[in-house]
Amino acid sequence: MPAQDGALTARQSLARGLELHQRGQLAEAEALYQRALQKMPGLFDGQHLLGVLRSQQARYAEALALVTAALQSQPNSIGALTNHGLILHNMKRYQQALASFDKALALRPDHALALNNRGNVLAALGRDVEALASYWRALKAMPNYPDAYNNLGVLLKELGRLAEAEAALSKALEFDPKLTGAYINLADCKRFRIGDPHLMHMQAFVHDQTQTAEDRTRLHFALGKAYADLGDHRRAFENMQRGNAEMRATVAYDEAAMMELFDRTEAVLTRDRIMARAGRGAPPGDPSTQPVFVIGMPGSGTTLAEQILASHHDVHGAGELATFSEVVASVYGPDRRLVGYPDFVAQCDSDVFRAIGSYYVAALRKPAPQARQIVDKMPSNFIFAGLIHLALPNARIIHVARDPIDTCVSCYFRLFTGNLDHTYDLAELGQFYLRYQKLVDHWHDVLPEGRMLEVRYENVVGDLEAASRRILTHCGLGWDPH
Repeated sequence: MPAQDGALTARQSLARGLELHQRGQLAEAEALYQRALQKMPGLFDGQHLLGVLRSQQARYAEALALVTAALQSQPNSIGALTNHGLILHNMKRYQQALASFDKALALRPDHALALNNRGNVLAALGRDVEALASYWRALKAMPNYPDAYNNLGVLLKELGRLAEAEAALSKALEFDPKLTGAYINLADCKRFRIGDPHLMHMQAFVHDQTQTAEDRTRLHFALGKAYADLGDHRRAFENMQRGNAEMRATVAYDEAAMMELFDRTEAVLTRDRIMARAGRGAPPGDPSTQPVFVIGMPGSGTTLAEQILASHHDVHGAGELATFSEVVASVYGPDRRLVGYPDFVAQCDSDVFRAIGSYYVAALRKPAPQARQIVDKMPSNFIFAGLIHLALPNARIIHVARDPIDTCVSCYFRLFTGNLDHTYDLAELGQFYLRYQKLVDHWHDVLPEGRMLEVRYENVVGDLEAASRRILTHCGLGWDPH
């Protein structure tokens, strides 16, 4: 760095750092922010901007500490409150994130960024109606806000309102034709045809050298879906191969560790252990009948099963919730140290199983406390089926299965937002599927008969009414013709 830069004042360092930050030169910006804070340790802008940069680096604990410190000197900074909420959202501390956005909005009710991100938190909490309202408020405040239209479209898509979702996502692309996330979301909502303007934009943008690697990956997945719609299967598969290869290069999937987790789960949650844990006096878990778990592989038809249940007037569909895995990750042993799954099952008593169930139910029922049953369709909860039986003995479990090739192709043709790193390589995906099926067979062997309902996707689409009646009966629900 030139010697003259050493003489920059704190605020000059900050201004130069912000300029570099906005260009994406994070390392250089970081050095200048740190220099500014060395000269003026309590400088609000220095703490705030370095916190934002740390958040972009996924160093969320440091980011939170910096932005929290900034707010101590300027507690009514709307920008800092909004970024505070964004960091908390990334840390999955949703209630605290909501409080930060609400404080920002109390100061400025029409702050579009806070409203948009408040909607994201509400959606993560399963409070869909409130989330939709927050997105619409953001768009009222800023009618040409592409990110808000994109987020609105994603939620409408998840709610099955595909025509409205397509309209919202098209609006997002009208205001920002290079918003690649909107293309991948739009691909889930519509069928592409020859001459489709969105297809032509994607074909042009995928070769744009100014696009980031992440943008190109999204475009390859969206183009794969578009070409499949057109029946051009060669180009569809070529784009999916490129997109998946690019994604696989960015993730650190440890296949051996994953297989070991499956092995340990089967070794710990045996029939004898489950019977022993469930047979000591009163049932060990929380007695709630509200939870319904729909589990399986992504692309197997779990969404269809949830939609069948959610159409019943006594049922609320909560979508894919990370709640159960988050509760499981917070289990402490007798020495007050965190104990990983499945190892704690062999160490803990009935009180722990009851606590897991109770914490889960308390979080699950917040969006719809009056619902008779609430559906959690996180597919990966299949790893916890035995523990679900112990923690929630009255919860319903529905496993949805589909033809293995159809399931794996469906996974390979989707760009996931969650931690599904095994889906970006066909060999790894195939190995995962085989091991998953072995674990499901294990659950059928070790759980009480009838505890987990097996539903075939092909049977559901072949005779929807018969399959729906079977699913509802398993959940103790009467037939609802409406």
